[in-house]
Amino acid sequence: MGNVSVGASTPTARTYTGFENYNQNGITYGADIGSTATVRSTVNSSSGYTTASGENFVNIAGNASAYFSINNIPVTNGTGLQLSFGVSKSLIAENGSSLTVEVVMNGNPPIIYSPTLATGSGTTQWYYVTATITIPPGNLLDINFKNTSTSTNSVAYRIDDILVTSATPLPVTFDKVQATQSNGQLKVLWITSSETNNDHFDVEVSQNGKDFTKIATIKSKAVSGNSSTPLQYEFTTPVSAMALAAISLFLAILSIGVKNRGRQATLLFTTLLTTIFFISCQKGNIVQREAANKIFVRVAQVDIDGTKSYSKIVKVIDE
Repeated sequence: MGNVSVGASTPTARTYTGFENYNQNGITYGADIGSTATVRSTVNSSSGYTTASGENFVNIAGNASAYFSINNIPVTNGTGLQLSFGVSKSLIAENGSSLTVEVVMNGNPPIIYSPTLATGSGTTQWYYVTATITIPPGNLLDINFKNTSTSTNSVAYRIDDILVTSATPLPVTFDKVQATQSNGQLKVLWITSSETNNDHFDVEVSQNGKDFTKIATIKSKAVSGNSSTPLQYEFTTPVSAMALAAISLFLAILSIGVKNRGRQATLLFTTLLTTIFFISCQKGNIVQREAANKIFVRVAQVDIDGTKSYSKIVKVIDE
């Protein structure tokens, strides 16, 4: 489940950023600041089932503050959704009933599931289970793993290889997203491993990684929006053009705010800011490079019906 090894350390699940699909399509991993769930690597790694990934599993200790969550999983147009995951326990007497899995669709009340695990000697190995619950259709799925064991029966659960599957394919799977800056040019490259009913992509930029603005629209290369083979996309634009777009937006907002003060005041502000922008553009590639280093990029995928999903957010790398 985790792609970045933690070695002998045990970071909290809340702070670990090496999860597979971390920050892709808007998905977030972890837990609130109070959770004691950790990511571990060197002992008891997942094994014994076909998709076991080994190191970097989540350890949920036996106390009320230990839990782990995956939020904002995009499942629009998905049908027959199923949840599967690898699980191991630390005590042979525990049957899995103290591991509570909450499945939440679109913020509705949770659907509860607990695995049934064997007890007795030799039963602390890894199991791969599929939740025997009905997950309703929707747009965004949250999954919460909670250890509800008491202090008198403090079992630890290890979770790995969490998988949500759909009977119908979901719109787009992003394989790679990369953004680089060189000689005043921003280049965004992304690869999709599959596309279903896809119409186009919107390239979006941000200075803080939270508030994004669209700077380009790229049509899907997939025939009729469908492809089962990797497709590569690329978009290039001058960094200064993005700065101009940002100032143009600011001027539009400014003109609305001062319209009651007269047209002359608006023109004065416009002339002043345009002059400042012109002077700043003369500072050359050094200024542009510093600005680019503060740019974040994501790619929005837009279905034929207008539904959106997002790639992971990446920071522009200076080449």
